Amino acid sequence: MEDELFQQLFLCRKIIIDTLIKLPPQGEQSTYAARKIDDESEEFQVIVNRKGHLNPDNLTYQLISRYGILVRIDMSGAPHEDVDTPHVHIFNEEYDNGRIAIALQEIKDVSLLQDIYDSFTFFLQYNNIKEVDIDTPLF
Repeated sequence: MEDELFQQLFLCRKIIIDTLIKLPPQGEQSTYAARKIDDESEEFQVIVNRKGHLNPDNLTYQLISRYGILVRIDMSGAPHEDVDTPHVHIFNEEYDNGRIAIALQEIKDVSLLQDIYDSFTFFLQYNNIKEVDIDTPLF
């Protein structure tokens, strides 16, 4: 994705349309519709993926626009070259459309482990998505 378009989509303020988010239990995935706060025609999807064939502890977040994936944060999974998890994939020209993984610590000095609530809240803040009520599953 061209950097200018990416920046416009990434930096705009967004809101999840659902009023209550139920994070998925292990082995499932949830998708939530979102939109730009001041332009209802600019739509996004927020995906929380806890499915993993090789890694049952998989936890990945994605922000997707009509132009494709904008950001993916892998909280667990295989490292990329010298970059362990958690790491971020940014789908613009600068980061080779997601092929270059960036350690989460390089993006923001934050220590997130496998806590789904804290990591999801970080994902929302990082992607300029307005806070929502989150109902965490009991597991």
